[in-house]
Amino acid sequence: MNKGIKVFLLVLFTVIIAGGIGFLAYEVPRQMTTEAQQEKTTSNSETNDSSLSDSDTTTDDSDTGYILIGDSRFVGMDQACEITENADNREYVVAKVGQGYKWFVDCALDEASDIEKTHTWITKWKYVICLGVNDLWDFEKYRDEYLSLKNSHDLILVSVGPTGPSSDVSNDDVTVFNQQLRNFCTENDIPYIDYNTTITEEGFSTQDGLHYTNAIYRRIYEIIEEGMRGTAVSPSPQSE
Repeated sequence: MNKGIKVFLLVLFTVIIAGGIGFLAYEVPRQMTTEAQQEKTTSNSETNDSSLSDSDTTTDDSDTGYILIGDSRFVGMDQACEITENADNREYVVAKVGQGYKWFVDCALDEASDIEKTHTWITKWKYVICLGVNDLWDFEKYRDEYLSLKNSHDLILVSVGPTGPSSDVSNDDVTVFNQQLRNFCTENDIPYIDYNTTITEEGFSTQDGLHYTNAIYRRIYEIIEEGMRGTAVSPSPQSE
């Protein structure tokens, strides 16, 4: 083999080796990048699946309606907060001035039932009840009715609120009633909303000793809203 051919073969071999090294230098990182992208895509897919799963398990209360049953204080709260005028909130008020247990069983429950029948698109109902200021001595009757009603309805019971100095209703009697109501709710796993303690601590004002100002009614409604939308829990027995 002459010298020219040897030189040619040497140059050709050098070119082939250099080309192979260049191919490896390009292809190996590209393959690693592709594999990393595939792993990232898989990871994102798993994350998205997990998020979708979490979303699927989120509680939806769009089919739940609330019927607020009470006396003149709920009448005042309804007027101050325009609850019945807001059709989108699925809240309905059954309330009457000067009423208590007898009106509750003779009239209010029938009115609540009529609301259920005329709003068939709502499949779950919760009764939010605040009664007693007009007949604090009738707790035993309320207790028996609540026990019966609990078998067919979700109940949320609300404390009786405090009175001002000019009221004939004693706050000592209010405290006794609320303690009985609180204990009853705890024993029977019924949510209890205690706005009495909150507005007593924050301070409140009334129009006549019994009925609150609009600002206080709005504050009471905030507390009840928080409770009935799920943030209230059945409390342990304690002094009111």
